[in-house]
Amino acid sequence: TESRLSAAKNEFKHAKGQLNQVQRTFENLQSSGTDLMARFGGRVAKIHRMVVDAQRRGKFQGPVEGPIGAYLKINPGKEMYKDVVETALGVQILDRFVVTNDRDRKILNELRRKEGCGNDCGIYQVKQGARYNIPGPP
Repeated sequence: TESRLSAAKNEFKHAKGQLNQVQRTFENLQSSGTDLMARFGGRVAKIHRMVVDAQRRGKFQGPVEGPIGAYLKINPGKEMYKDVVETALGVQILDRFVVTNDRDRKILNELRRKEGCGNDCGIYQVKQGARYNIPGPP
């Protein structure tokens, strides 16, 4: 019975740790109010602010967008599909930024390096302009 008691104590300790983590996440989301970037984590929010500041100062040649997840919205009542969307897209795509040229990619990479980003705050480089030549409706 002593081993069962010890196992129960460990299970309780683990559950309490999980509860504390959920409460911290909830408090962070509440304190962020409408700050959508805070949902992606501190580094992503900081990179976003650095990108906005660099754009304001004219450092980028082309558009820099992101994080990608900021452009997605789960409609009320459809929250149950959040995990499906994250699985389909891949969780690591939601915190990525998009640039359209090498120079901007290098500048954004330097911002990422300064902030200490590892796999988070990633970059996609895409060609600017229409991807497909689709004629308008008749």
